[in-house]
Formats: sequence, C-alpha cells, structure tokens
Amino acid sequence: MTTIHKKPSIFQLLRKSNEFVPAQAEIPVDVPCIPKHDSIWERFDRKTADELLTRDWFIDDQHIYDIIDCADEEAWDFIYTNRHKYSMRIRQIIEPNDYRIPTEKLRIKVRDLSDKDWEAVIRERKRQLESQFENHWSEYSECLSERPLGEPDSLLDDALERLSKAKDKLTKYIASRPKTYMAPSMRGKQILDPKQKLIENEIRSMENEFEKAQKAVEASNSEYWETKKNEYRKTWMPKLSSQG
Repeated sequence: MTTIHKKPSIFQLLRKSNEFVPAQAEIPVDVPCIPKHDSIWERFDRKTADELLTRDWFIDDQHIYDIIDCADEEAWDFIYTNRHKYSMRIRQIIEPNDYRIPTEKLRIKVRDLSDKDWEAVIRERKRQLESQFENHWSEYSECLSERPLGEPDSLLDDALERLSKAKDKLTKYIASRPKTYMAPSMRGKQILDPKQKLIENEIRSMENEFEKAQKAVEASNSEYWETKKNEYRKTWMPKLSSQG
C-alpha cells in the first residue's frame, strides 16, 4: 500500500512558524574579574604632594584638603615650610593665620556712640557721597550737549538788537547837532536837550529789557542742567572703594 503525503496547507505553515521554541541555555564563559584597589587617596610622598599642589588643577577646595590630609609626615613638613610657593587659596588652607591680622597689634578704641555721634557720622557719610557725586557729575556733564535754543534766546537777541539800535541813534544824534557858541560862564554846565533826553530814556528802557531777557536765558540754562543732573543722580552709584 502506497502512503500518500499531502502538502501542508498555508494555515499549517503559519501555525508552525508561530510555535514557541525554547531558548538554548547559554554556555557559561569565564570572565576575568578586575581586582578592586584601595582609594586613590593614599599616602603621598613629598615629591608627589608638591607637584600636585604646585600645578593647582583642583576643581574645588575639597581636593586640596584630600591631598594635605594624605601627605606623609615628611611631605607635610615640606609643604608647610614652603607654603609661600603655592597659590593663595592653597596657602590659606595650609595656614589660615597667615592671612589674619594679629589682634594683639591692633589699637582699637571702643566706645558707645550717642545719638549726636550717630548724627555726625551720618552727616559725614552724606557729605562724602555728595562730594563724590559732584566730582563724577563734573566729568559726566562735559560729555553732554548744550541746551537747545528756544524762546528765551530769541527774546534776548531781539532785546540786544533794539539796545544796539538805540545807542546808535544817540550817537548819530549827538554827531548831527549843530555846534553853537557857548559863553565861558556856561561851559562845563549840563545843558538839557529834550530829544537827547528822550533817546537816553529809551536806551535805559532797552537796557532793562535786555537784562530781563538775559536773566531768563540764565534761568533756562540752570533748569536744563539741573534736570540733567537729577537724571544722572538717579542712575549714579558710588564707588565701593570709597564706602569704607
């Protein structure tokens, strides 16, 4: 009897491909173990500690403390004796007293300050600040432009022009007067000329007008610079070196 083998259908093939195949057990492999060493902060000899401190490549001060704490006795003696060769932050850690003012050499007088004393201190402080501000303002104001011209300047120009015309008018009138004979007894005496008197009064009026216009210009200048000074005061800061 002949056995007939049927060709598997597509569904049988899909079912077979989805069957779970257990994973093969991994073959153990001998991996060499890395031996653990002690901390890197071991005892440093003089040469090593000196080189590390001289380079000063430390990120923070804790590393400096680690080097000093782990220096052997010979290294520590050398480091302390020659601490002046290292950077300031290392010297401050090795011997902080090098940067402290010996109090026994200070002459300090301590006393209680009364309200009057405090007021005197505050006044002196304000005086110093104002003096410093005035010096800075004097330098800063040299870089500022002058006040823009305005109405007061126009009025001053007009008053000056009228005053100059009045003076020219008087000069021309005196020069145009006919010369008359004057008796010796009348010479040296002031003779009233109505027209000359009128022109002189006009000149005095023009002088008053000019003086008034001039004061207006000075007031405008003063107001302009006072405004600039107040603006500068709002942004001005005293130097820290002079606050002690």
